[in-house]
Amino acid sequence: MNFLPRRMKPQVKELYTSSLILNLGLGLIFIFEPIYLYRLGYSLQEIMLFWGIVYLVYIVLLPRGGKIAERIGYEPGIFFGTI
Repeated sequence: MNFLPRRMKPQVKELYTSSLILNLGLGLIFIFEPIYLYRLGYSLQEIMLFWGIVYLVYIVLLPRGGKIAERIGYEPGIFFGTI
C-alpha cells in the first residue's frame, strides 16, 4: 500500500524529510539521555522528575506554537520550530 501521493510538491518532500531527521534525532536523545544521566550519578527519581518537567513544558508550549504557526504560516513555523 502506498500512503503518500506519487507526485508531491518539493516543499512537502522537504517537510517530510525534515520531520524524519528531527524525529530520528529526538528518538536517539530520548533513548540515550536517561542512560547518560544515570551514569552521571542521578537517581531514577531525579531522571523521572526531569522528564516530567520536560513534558510539562512541552504541553504548555504546544498550543502556543500552534497559534503562532497559524498566524505566520506553517513553513516559517516549521523553520522557527526546529531551532
